[in-house]
Amino acid sequence: MALEASGLTVGYGDTLILRDIHFRVEAGSFSCLLGPNGAGKSTLLRALVGTHPSQGMRKLDGAPMTELGPRKRAQLLGYLPQEIQPAFPLTVAESVELGARVAAKPVSIESSLRSVDAEDLLHRHLNELSGGERRRVLLAGVLAQQPRYLLLDEPAAMLDLGHQAELFDHLRKLSKRGLGILCVTHDVNLAAQFADQLHFLTPSAKILSGTPTELLTDAPLRETFGHRFEILPRENHVPVIVPR
Repeated sequence: MALEASGLTVGYGDTLILRDIHFRVEAGSFSCLLGPNGAGKSTLLRALVGTHPSQGMRKLDGAPMTELGPRKRAQLLGYLPQEIQPAFPLTVAESVELGARVAAKPVSIESSLRSVDAEDLLHRHLNELSGGERRRVLLAGVLAQQPRYLLLDEPAAMLDLGHQAELFDHLRKLSKRGLGILCVTHDVNLAAQFADQLHFLTPSAKILSGTPTELLTDAPLRETFGHRFEILPRENHVPVIVPR
């Protein structure tokens, strides 16, 4: 079972961003998408979800996404973009409830917030929260959908180091329960310590895929980021990457 895209081509007006991309997010796997600014990572996520016009085929567990209604897609595919600006001044409970409404099975708002260490925010308003608190609440709303696949665009942005580690550890645990997760991040070391698979989107719109130990080597890093790095070995065989 997988979220699959084949021949995916995306652009803005006459400008082509991604051409003939083939991509796959396996159920039960946690993968991270990395690359330089402007490479098209967010665009690729929006194209996979279907919120950005694209050419090509997208399938969810073998079924073309165009054949699935909005509610069914929401039950299978959860998406958290970089920025969400609610049209109305929602409370935290109301925000999470929006996700819970489409879930195939009943889900507790409190348990969704607890999963991202935000249960103490239940009675607050979104506009009262810090950027990091708001990100955790919005993620709780997506998790409340109980999707089979989860696409996240920089979910750790604005989180402190402790909550970054807790979030990625939680995502890894969710993947072990069968959830397929694709997460855009700029933190190569955070991704390497928790993800099963890494995908590098290069400036030429080429995708390099592999395990952290396979991709965190000199050639893929230079092709993607255009810079030489110090690759420091660790006992768990996943290196730490430091700019030279």
